[in-house]
Amino acid sequence: DLLGEIPHCAKDDGEKKQGNPRSKRRFLRTVKKGADAKRQKRMESYFRQVDNIKATIEAVSKATKKIEQINENMMRATTSKEEDDLSTQLKALVNEINQQSKQTLTVLGLLHEETENLEKNRKLGAGDLQIRKNLNAALTKKL
Repeated sequence: DLLGEIPHCAKDDGEKKQGNPRSKRRFLRTVKKGADAKRQKRMESYFRQVDNIKATIEAVSKATKKIEQINENMMRATTSKEEDDLSTQLKALVNEINQQSKQTLTVLGLLHEETENLEKNRKLGAGDLQIRKNLNAALTKKL
């Protein structure tokens, strides 16, 4: 019998079969895992950028304290050479911090735009969306 050689699952017995529910669940899990992997990569990238922004905020905070110290030392300076040296240090520090702040604000703006686009295109879950919005607001406030 030729039909004996065909596996049972390949035989057409006149009915439309729904397929093996186990393999369907397995497929849906695989699809979900793929979506979760993409979501996870997107969020990991976002959190790396957030960590960079936090590091810059920390650097700005430390630099602000150093600027205060330099200003105090300038007030106590007794020679013009001391004042000039401190002034040079201050200018360099202020320029560096301004540049870092500008770059960080740009990145923060891009993160905000990315979050809005992901929300419009519905490519982000409600939980992830809320996390991003809250972090964006907190970082903007800190900077």
